[in-house]
Amino acid sequence: MDAPSNTERGKRFQRVATSALGQLLGVALEEEVGIAIGNPAKNHNFDLASRDRRYVAECKAFTFTATGNIPAAKITRLREAVSYLN
Repeated sequence: MDAPSNTERGKRFQRVATSALGQLLGVALEEEVGIAIGNPAKNHNFDLASRDRRYVAECKAFTFTATGNIPAAKITRLREAVSYLN
C-alpha cells in the first residue's frame, strides 16, 4: 500500500480536527467555508468554521523535510493563515 499523499494527509488531519474541535467547543463545524474579511472585504476559505461563524480554524499538517529542515514555504503559508485569524 502506498503512503498517502500530502493532500490526503491534510484531509485526514482536517477530519480529525473537525471532530476534536467540534467536541471541545460543543458546536458543529463546516469545512472549507468562505468568509469575507478585511477592508476592502476579500473572501478567504477557512478550513473550518462554526455555522454562526463565531469560530474559525485553519488546519495545517506539516512535517519536517527528509533532511530534518523546517518546511519554510509552508511556514510562510501558516503565517498568512494566522494573519487572517487575527
